Amino acid sequence: MRRVLLRVAVATLLLVAVTGQAGGKPGGPKWRGIPEGEAEAKKTGKPALYFFTAEWCVPCHTIEKEVFADPKTAMAIEKRYVPIICEDTFREEGANPPGFNEVARRFGLQGFPTLVVARPGSLRGVRLTGWSGVDATRKFLDVAASRLNEAEAAKAKTAGEEP
Repeated sequence: MRRVLLRVAVATLLLVAVTGQAGGKPGGPKWRGIPEGEAEAKKTGKPALYFFTAEWCVPCHTIEKEVFADPKTAMAIEKRYVPIICEDTFREEGANPPGFNEVARRFGLQGFPTLVVARPGSLRGVRLTGWSGVDATRKFLDVAASRLNEAEAAKAKTAGEEP
């Protein structure tokens, strides 16, 4: 039994070393799970980038290959956001990972792929639903944090708070 556990541990470490991430998605930014990513976003003050995806979603794989796998884009995502993967695994496993259903409801998930830039726990965020092409996706990633900050400042101003 110990030998089997040791082999599993070594295989997991090799997978992380090869892919650069625990989620096993090759290339691109280092995706965090929902609980870990939200905790990191709260701690660092960075907005979260939620990527709603599914194994069966062809456009989701297109975003991964065409946008996220680009080293320059991946570096910009890591600098600006805490990237959180929200993978729908219901078809394959009969259940979704912890936190998926709550986050999907919170942001009113309507389809895949969806990108949402938001603060953890907030009900609103800046969203891009569907595959609109490489340029549109990169533009969204470039402006989403600014749009979120503007929306938060406007909300604070109407509430009479300092942004």
